[in-house]
Amino acid sequence: KFEQVTVENLQITYQTADIVELVGQNTFVYPDGGLQIEERVYTVQTAGGEPLVTDTELLQVLQPKE
Repeated sequence: KFEQVTVENLQITYQTADIVELVGQNTFVYPDGGLQIEERVYTVQTAGGEPLVTDTELLQVLQPKE
C-alpha cells in the first residue's frame, strides 16, 4: 500500500457546465521508497457547490514499481 500520492501536470481534456475531465500524472510513493508513476484521467463534478472527483481511470503506467 502506498503512503503518499502526488498529482502533477493536470490538463483539461473535456469540459461542460457540470463536468470537467482532467488528465494528470500520479506518483505513488511506497514505504520501501519505491515509486510508481501513472497517467490518469479524473472526472470532476462542478455543479452544485464544491468540485467533487466522481471518477478516476488509469490510462497507462509510465513507470512501474520495481
